[in-house]
Parts: sequence; structure tokens; C-alpha cells
Amino acid sequence: MGWDSYDCFGGNMTEAEVKKNADYMADKLKLSGWEYIVVDILWYCDDQTSWDKFSNRRPFQYIDEFGRLIPSPKIHPSSVGGKGFKPLADYVHSKGLKFGIHIMRGIPRQAVDKNTPVKNSTSRAAYLFLQTGKLCVWTSTLLKTGS
Repeated sequence: MGWDSYDCFGGNMTEAEVKKNADYMADKLKLSGWEYIVVDILWYCDDQTSWDKFSNRRPFQYIDEFGRLIPSPKIHPSSVGGKGFKPLADYVHSKGLKFGIHIMRGIPRQAVDKNTPVKNSTSRAAYLFLQTGKLCVWTSTLLKTGS
């Protein structure tokens, strides 16, 4: 059993809030079988509400030089300097819990827009996206409506 940030806080949960929930789970729920802490969608965006992913705007996504999503340094400050979620995962693991993230399949839209290179490949993001011509159905309105 586990806890997912989106179910409680929508898409804009801070690292400090994740830690508080991990502390609570470790103290109060772990003995009853609760073991997973999952940071859900929009961990790679700043100041997003759960509605934003369905609205007509495309929120800024933090990506690395290869177009891979990386945690927002604003809401996940321990990720700065290329550390990613390791510091937060280490914290969760120190509580005897397991850590996970929610990530959408495919190439981030911002990587396609910037046509970033794909690591260990001669391909670029826009080319790979155009090869499939497919969007994730439940978020497809984001590309159809523009910025």
C-alpha cells in the first residue's frame, strides 16, 4: 500500500510536504503495511494546479539537455545541481519506505519544441515525435490549443 501526492495535494506538492507525509506514514502507517511514497504528476513544473494539466495552457517543464524531465528546483530544492530525486528518495528510504515518481510516457512537449538531442542516439526529439504522430489522449488538448 502507498500514498500518492496527487490524490491529496493535486499537482503542486513541495518537497517539504512530501517529507512530512513520509514522516507521518513511517510513524503511523508503516506497521499496517503502508510502504510507498509516490510523487505524482507536475513535479517538473513550478506553481501548477491540478487543473493546469487539463487547461488550455502548456506549463513550463524543467528538462535536461536531452529533453528528459527533471524536478523543479523551486518545489524540490534538494534536486539542484543535477541531483534529481536522489536526496528525497534517500530521505524516504531512511524512514524504511519506498519512493517512486509518476512520469508520462513519451517525449516531453518542451523537448519536442526545442528539438533536443536524444541521449546516446543520432535522433532528435521532434523527429521521434513526428514518427508516431500520437499524443497521450487525456492530455492531447494541450497541444491542440497552443501555448
